[in-house]
Amino acid sequence: MEMKRLTFLMILFITCIYNMEAQEIGVISGTVMDLNLPIDGATVLITSANEKDIISYAITDKNGAFLLKNIDFSRAKVLTIKKVGYEAQSVQLNNEQDKYDFYLNPKTVDLKEVVVKGTKIRASQDTLTYLTSAFAQKNDITIGDVLKRMPGIEVSNNGHVKYQGREVKDFYVDGSDIMGSRYNMAINSIKHTDVGSVEVMENHQSIKMFEDLLHSGDVALNVKLKEKARNKWVGILEAGAGGSPFRWNLDANTIRFSEKFQSLNTFKSNNIGNSLSSSISSSSFLSQDDEWSTGFAVIPTKYSFLDIMGENRTLFNKSHLLNLNSQFRIGKDITITPQIEVSRAQFKRNSYEQQTFFLDSNTWEVVKDENGKWNEWTATPSVRIEANTKKYYLNNTLTGSFTKYSNELVEIGTHSNKNTASEHRILGKSKLDLMLRIGKQTIGFHSYLTLGQIPQSLNIDKEGHILNEHIRSCFVFAQNSAQQTFTIHNLTLGWEGGFTVAHHTLKSNLTGLTLQNYNDNQENNNEYEAEMFFLIPSLSLKFKTLKFSLSSPIYHDCNVANDRLDTMEMKYSKWKAGASLSAQWVLSKQWEISGNISYKPVQEIPYNLFNRPIMATYPFLQIGTPLYNEAKNTNARISLRYKNIFSGIFGNVSYMFQKVCSNLTLTQNFEQNYMISGSTFLPQNSYIRTLTGSVSYMIDPIKGGITLKGIHTSSLYHFLQNNILNSPNITNMQFSLLFFATLFRNINLNYIASLSLIHHEQQNISEESNKQFNQQLSVGVSLNKNVNIELVADHHYKKIGENSKQICLMDAILHWNLSSVWKLKLSATNLLNNKEFINTIYSPTSVLNQRYELRPLTVFLSVVTAF
Repeated sequence: MEMKRLTFLMILFITCIYNMEAQEIGVISGTVMDLNLPIDGATVLITSANEKDIISYAITDKNGAFLLKNIDFSRAKVLTIKKVGYEAQSVQLNNEQDKYDFYLNPKTVDLKEVVVKGTKIRASQDTLTYLTSAFAQKNDITIGDVLKRMPGIEVSNNGHVKYQGREVKDFYVDGSDIMGSRYNMAINSIKHTDVGSVEVMENHQSIKMFEDLLHSGDVALNVKLKEKARNKWVGILEAGAGGSPFRWNLDANTIRFSEKFQSLNTFKSNNIGNSLSSSISSSSFLSQDDEWSTGFAVIPTKYSFLDIMGENRTLFNKSHLLNLNSQFRIGKDITITPQIEVSRAQFKRNSYEQQTFFLDSNTWEVVKDENGKWNEWTATPSVRIEANTKKYYLNNTLTGSFTKYSNELVEIGTHSNKNTASEHRILGKSKLDLMLRIGKQTIGFHSYLTLGQIPQSLNIDKEGHILNEHIRSCFVFAQNSAQQTFTIHNLTLGWEGGFTVAHHTLKSNLTGLTLQNYNDNQENNNEYEAEMFFLIPSLSLKFKTLKFSLSSPIYHDCNVANDRLDTMEMKYSKWKAGASLSAQWVLSKQWEISGNISYKPVQEIPYNLFNRPIMATYPFLQIGTPLYNEAKNTNARISLRYKNIFSGIFGNVSYMFQKVCSNLTLTQNFEQNYMISGSTFLPQNSYIRTLTGSVSYMIDPIKGGITLKGIHTSSLYHFLQNNILNSPNITNMQFSLLFFATLFRNINLNYIASLSLIHHEQQNISEESNKQFNQQLSVGVSLNKNVNIELVADHHYKKIGENSKQICLMDAILHWNLSSVWKLKLSATNLLNNKEFINTIYSPTSVLNQRYELRPLTVFLSVVTAF
C-alpha cells in the first residue's frame, strides 16, 4: 500500500514538474518613458498571438516601471503599452528576455477644446533629448532625414554632424560606439521609425575613469532605439530600376542591437549619380595630428566632383559599397569591434574647361575639352578591442587601408594629349591606449604607429611626344608616450612625455620634359628622418560653472634630410615650445561662453624637401625646396551659445582668428608651356578671420522650424608670380536659410537657400566680385492616407562682374504606401531635360569656366520595404 502511494506521489510530482516546464512560468518587468521622463499610469497588456486573449496586465507607477509575475510564456506572445496622448507600442515576447524598456511617441488627441501633445525637446543636466517623431515628415526614411530638422543640429552633405557649431566627437547607437568615426554610415542606414529619441550630450567625457577628474567640452550624440527594434534584425531595403540606358539603384541596410551583440551592415550599388564617397571614410583614415603621419601624392588620380550642383546632377557612375560592422561584448566591460569596408567605382565625364591666369602684363590660358574615365577600388578593414571602466581603460585599434586609383583622359585644346595615371596605396595603423586609475591619480601609456607606401605613375602622349613619370613615397611614423594625472579637489595636474620617430623616402623619375635649364630626365631621391622628444605639462581647474585648462608643450626636434643624388645632407636641431589655453563658463541654463587660444610651431610644407620637378598633370609642374623651415601658428576662438528649449530657440555666434608666420612664400612661374608651382625663402605673414552665427527656431503652429546661418571670412596671404609679389585680400560672406513646415496636415514644405558674396582685392590686378545664389524648394502633398506626391525645384544663379548665368531643374516623386512595410516610389528627374551647366570659379590668380554635361530626364521605379 505504501509502495502504491509512493508511486502515485512520484507520478504526480513528475507531472507537476512537466506542466511547470511546459507552461514556462516567468516574470516580465520594464519601464515606459517619454524621452527621458517616466510615464505614470500607462496600461501594460500581455496577450496571446492574435492579441484577443488578455493573459495579464499592469499599470506603470510614478517611475514608469511595471512588473508582471507568473506569466505563462506558452500562451503569452505579445506585450503592448497604451497611454492616452501617446502612440501604442507592441513587441513580440522573447523567452530569453525578461526586461523591456519603451519610449512612447506622443500624438495629438482632440478632446473637445483640449489638445494633449508630448514635448519635443527635454533637458536633463548636460543632456538634451529630441523626440524623433516630432521632427519627422511623411516621406522620411532614415534618421539622417530627420536630424536635419532638429534645432541646433547641423548635418553636412557627407553625413557629419555639428551641434551649436561644434563637431560631434562621439556617436552612439543605444550607447554603443560601434561605428567610431564612420558614424555617417549609421545616419543613413537606421530607420527613423526605429528611433525613439536622439540625445545630445554636452561636456561629454568618453573615458569613464576621467568623468569626475577632467573637464571635457566635447559633444556626443546617442541614437536611442525603440524596444521593437532591439534584440532582432531590422532594416531597410530599396531597389529600383528604369531609364534609358538602363539605370539601377540598390540600398540594403540591416541592424541588430542586443545586450551582448550589435551589428550594422550596408550594401549600396547604383549608376544614378550617387558616388557613395560620403560614406567612404578611408580619406580620413590617418587622423593623427602630425604633419609626417601621412604620405605624399601629387598626381590627381581620384575623381573630383562638381559641388555647386550636387553630384547626382552631373555624375555618370557605377558605384558599389559594402560596409560591415559588428560589436561583441565579452563579460561586462570588454568589447571587440571588427569592421570592414569595400568599395568599387567607375566614373565618366565629358567636360569643357577654360582657365585664364592673370599675369603682370598679360594672361596665360589653358583650354581643354576632356573625355575621361576614372576607376577606384578601396578596402579598409579594422578591429578594435576596448575596455572602458571607472578603474581602467584599454583601447587597441588595428586598421589597414588598400586603395587603387586609375584614370584615362583624352584632352583636346591648348595642350592636346592622351594621359593615363594610376596610384596604389597601402597604409596601416596601430593605436594603443592603456590607462589605470588609483584613487584620484591616473597613469597611462600611449602608442601610435602608422606606415605605408604610395606609388604613382603618369604617362602622357602629347601628339607623339611621350612623358613618363614614376613616384614612390614610403613613410613610417611612430609615437610613444607615458602620462600621469593628480586631482586635488577641483584641480587636476598632469604631464605627458614621450618621443616620435619619422622616416620618409621619396623617389621620382620624369622623362620627356622639354623645359629650358632642365634636361629631359628629372630624378629625385630624397630621404628624411625626424626625431622629437616632448614633455607636455597641463592643468585643469573647475570652479562652480567656470572650467578652464592649460597646457604648455616643450619639444626638441632633430631632423636630417638627404639628397641621395647630390650627396647633400641637411641637419636641423632646435628646442620649441607651444601653449594652449581653453575656458568654458556656463552663465545660466540658457547662456554659455567658451574660448581657446593656442600657439604651435610646425614644420612648413613637410613633403617639399626635393628640388627637381615633379609633374602633377600636363602642363603643371611642382618643385620643392631642400631647406627645412618652420612656421608659427597662432589660433584664437571665442564662442557664445544660447538655448531655450521651452521657446525652441537655439543660437550660437563665434569669432576665429588664425595667423601664420612663415619663412616660405609660394611661387607660381610660367615658363614656355609649363606652369611651375613651388616655394622660396621669403618671410611673410598670413591671416584668416572668420565670424559665424546661427539661430534656429521651432514654429509649433505649423509643425515646422527655421534656421538662419551666416559666415563672414576675410583672408590675406602672399605669393610670388614670375618673381612679382602679390598680396590678395579675399572677403567671403555666406548666408543660408533652412525652413520646413506641415500645412493643413497634408502638405510638407522644405526650403533651402544659400547666398555667397565673394570679393577679391589684389595689388597689380583689378578687383573682382561675384555672387552665387542657390535655392531648393520641396513640396509634398498627401492625396490620401497612402499616396503622396513630392515636387522638387532647384535654382542656381551666379554673377561675376557684369556676366550672369542661371539654371532651373525640376524633379517629381510619387510615394505610394502599399502597406505598413511596402512602398513604391516613381520618380522623374530633370523634368526640363537640361543638357549642360556652365560654372565659373574666380580666384586671385585665375578664372575658370567649366561646362559639364547634366544627367538627362530619367523615369525610375523603386520598391522600398522595412522589416
